[in-house]
Amino acid sequence: MPYHSGPQQASSSEQPALPRVSAGQAGSQTTTTTTTSASASAQSSSYTLRGQVTQAPLGYHFMPDGNLMSDVKHIETYGGKYKIIEDIIIDTSDISINKIKSLPFKIIGENGAVFSLQVKDVDNNKFYDFTTDTFASEEKMLSRQQIRGFSFNGTIKFPTLSAATKYEIYLLADYVSGTKHVDYSEARDVNGDIDVNASKGSSSLMLYKEIYQTASQILTITPVSATSNTNFTSATMASSAKRINYGGSLNKASFELKVTQANGKAVRIDRQPTATDFAGRAATTLDAEVADYTADYSGAMSHFWLGTDNDANNPATPRSTDTVNGDFSGGSSKIVMDSAVSTKMKVGDRVTGTGIPAAAEITVLALNPDGDNANEFSTGSVGTVGAVAVEVADGTTLSFTPPHYFRYTSNSNILDIPIGASLVGGDADGITALTNTSGVITARVNDLEFTQSKSKDRDNTTKIATAVRLGNITFDKKLPEDIEGEDFFFYGYGAGNIKTICGWDIEISNVKAELTTVTTTVTSSSGTSLGVTSGHGIMDDFSVVSSPNMNRAVANPTVTNIGSYNVSSAATATLTLSSSQTLETGETVTFSGAGQIVTITGDILVRNAGVTSTIFLDIDKFLTGTTETA
Repeated sequence: MPYHSGPQQASSSEQPALPRVSAGQAGSQTTTTTTTSASASAQSSSYTLRGQVTQAPLGYHFMPDGNLMSDVKHIETYGGKYKIIEDIIIDTSDISINKIKSLPFKIIGENGAVFSLQVKDVDNNKFYDFTTDTFASEEKMLSRQQIRGFSFNGTIKFPTLSAATKYEIYLLADYVSGTKHVDYSEARDVNGDIDVNASKGSSSLMLYKEIYQTASQILTITPVSATSNTNFTSATMASSAKRINYGGSLNKASFELKVTQANGKAVRIDRQPTATDFAGRAATTLDAEVADYTADYSGAMSHFWLGTDNDANNPATPRSTDTVNGDFSGGSSKIVMDSAVSTKMKVGDRVTGTGIPAAAEITVLALNPDGDNANEFSTGSVGTVGAVAVEVADGTTLSFTPPHYFRYTSNSNILDIPIGASLVGGDADGITALTNTSGVITARVNDLEFTQSKSKDRDNTTKIATAVRLGNITFDKKLPEDIEGEDFFFYGYGAGNIKTICGWDIEISNVKAELTTVTTTVTSSSGTSLGVTSGHGIMDDFSVVSSPNMNRAVANPTVTNIGSYNVSSAATATLTLSSSQTLETGETVTFSGAGQIVTITGDILVRNAGVTSTIFLDIDKFLTGTTETA
């Protein structure tokens, strides 16, 4: 009997071996204990013959003639009411492989309802033995139990394991005894898939639930320069990791991060970090195909080819130029150039030049449209421009400008990207026009449109469900068409965005950044000139020198210049100070205000753990890195 084969209807036609008492044996010495229904002949749970009492098996009863009849046969023959199982109550949340877990369960139903219950460890092909409270290799089942007092209570004990697994729970209504499940009521998750644990009842004799035992998940906290600032190139970012079971929690725990600059670079603290400097990071790849060619917040089609500030006096940079080979008039849609068009333009580029009025939005429609001339392209018109005469003479130079768009299609998951997330990364052609002084794109996500969903599935290792949704991303700034195939990061700052991106519900507090003091030894001292054995971690115009031998009549001097410092040959440096000092050769001096190492500490509380993820502390928010080599 395939109780464990999956959530399909199970057969319940099997019957136990039945005692048989003939009517002729009854005589006057036979008595019965009877129960009745409105449309049934008298029925009895026991039969007495010659002083010997025989009890009817579960799900059966004696008829007046001494024959046994199943409860369901009685209902089908004489009428009557099926006994209903309402539900099984059990916590179906994921449980940890690292801890023994005893889960109570309650089966709710009408008095007299009969059921069987089986629990299978799918990955290990074992079955729960309700007698020993262990999982066994041979098939086991809690067989043909009767509900009394409208419920049946029990416990299932889940052991520790070395790897994740899935448990299937089969609650079988006993057909013979006239037991049914309550009518099926289906529930679906956000992806439209059936949620078996949230669904109620069954249209068959079997009700199915599932529980996953998952491996521990790791949350890594790591510093990062989100802008990929070159002054943090080669810096070492020391992380902190917390191991928590999926769906579990963690009381407030401390973490420590370190940012260590490479020799020749320095770092200073501009302000103390806050919880909103921590971010989740989602990645996606943007497709070349624009989801909606005409989507433009400004309402002016020409703005697709203007500069980033939508200024007609600030046109976008053309992709290329070339000269026309032969006259062209508005009566034709094909233009022949002097060069192969595949090297000069792409479909969607705007075509401009003498003879094409500014009001006309002529675009490249197709390259070599007839397949017979590599130097030919066809044109199209975007927007409503009215009757515009286009006359282009032979030898005219035309420019081909790539469009910019607000909305793009992504060919990877966008489910975890929050509204307002910052776009970071990418090095495609034309992208520099949309970058800040640090060289990164600063566009933000204004809207997400999910166009395709993939059913969630559980990883074979973690048994944790993941969902993928594809769709369109709309930004608050126009991005170049040429970002096709580029990988981008989306940073979402603060606990809310971290939850959206990573699935971790956390709280970060008590964050503090502290510089490691720089110390070195004096090699020479004369006036404002100070020679030291190491220039590592000293920052021009910020580092302040101090020593027991400093002239207390003036304030501790600031380093105003770092000279003869080349880490490729030596660490020594000659410093220029803001005030004259006389220090002894060989004495130790200390530099504050900047350094080479920043330590960040804080506390994290986890309310609900997601899958193994990394959250990032964006050091660009509160640290400044510099390159100090001469």
